[in-house]
Amino acid sequence: MLLGRLFCVIELLFRHKIIIALFRMITIAFVSTTLNPGGAEQQWLNLIRGINKEKFRIVLICLYDLGTVGNTIKNSGIVAYSKIFKNRYSAWSVIKLIRIMQSEKVSAIFMMHWPLLIGYVTVAAKYLGLTKIVTAVHSTDYIDRKYRSYMLDRVVFKNISSTIALSEQHKRYLSNVLKYPENKLLVISNGVNMSKFCISVDKDAFRRGLGIEGNRKVVGIIGRLDPVKRHDIFIDAAYSVCSNNKNVVFLIIGDGPERTNIEKKIESLGMTDNIKLLGHRTDVPELLNVIDLSVLSSDTEALPMAIIEAMAAGLPIVATNVGSLSDLVEDGMNGYLVPPDSSEALARAILKIVDNDSTALRMGQISAAQVRERFTEEIMLDKYEKLFSAI
Repeated sequence: MLLGRLFCVIELLFRHKIIIALFRMITIAFVSTTLNPGGAEQQWLNLIRGINKEKFRIVLICLYDLGTVGNTIKNSGIVAYSKIFKNRYSAWSVIKLIRIMQSEKVSAIFMMHWPLLIGYVTVAAKYLGLTKIVTAVHSTDYIDRKYRSYMLDRVVFKNISSTIALSEQHKRYLSNVLKYPENKLLVISNGVNMSKFCISVDKDAFRRGLGIEGNRKVVGIIGRLDPVKRHDIFIDAAYSVCSNNKNVVFLIIGDGPERTNIEKKIESLGMTDNIKLLGHRTDVPELLNVIDLSVLSSDTEALPMAIIEAMAAGLPIVATNVGSLSDLVEDGMNGYLVPPDSSEALARAILKIVDNDSTALRMGQISAAQVRERFTEEIMLDKYEKLFSAI
């Protein structure tokens, strides 16, 4: 009698796929230093939110604070650990990592590609016998500029099973220039949810809320206020544009260590009426739908989320021809590519678009079509799930 009931319960569980899910569940530790607002961090948020929860269980581990994005992930119901490190050279930190991964029964590790982080995590993984270790390279700047990071990268790379490049061009750079083993490189581009950016916004009302009156053209740059983003070049270009067309207003969206320098430069050029520093915003999709043109002036990039999101919102793009930007922007089709460190070239390209409504409309339509074809969240999730399933 009791045995019969037991078989009935097991059959019921199998019908609802509960036991199957338990046996197939793969626990993946997402490991980073901290997760504050940025393109890579937003991509992690999208990936964790969208991944198949019946097949994959995510555990978030931040060596320092969770950060703004990390707390958002934790509040969504994901198990999260933080403040593992007291200092960056603490051996006790490795023991803490081992204990967390043991208790959570971690099967695989996915982490940001920072050499010191990889060093600690691979030691913990080796102790636990974990061989599925995936890293994602979202920037190459730290490797190019820091010889110690480059050397540490070479030492720890043999312990990595796969490294994610964000485009074919990015993969070639990692293989040919940084000498990463090509057989360990896999291309998975960033992806966005198109419906999040194809929204209806009362543009006039929203612009008035930002202090923008009339039918002025709006040019925006979105990203952390960091020296590599070269907001100084963007501001100089804005000054040149306004010398030719006073009907243009510029928005700087984001926050970071360069904020004070940016504020001083805007004031020194007398551009406080033409350039608005909005800080960190949680309404980026709405902002993109009231902007006429998205700009990026960086010295170095991989495959920036800010540009993919702007394209999803149907915007033309003006960007420096660095990193994998040419994989996103086809010069003369959905925008213009310009040399880095040239405010004059940036200004000329901006004027070509803000002075021609038909060009702007055509380029924006091409941008949106490219995202639908190549950079959707669905495409990204499918590739990551196939990768994580091969454990």
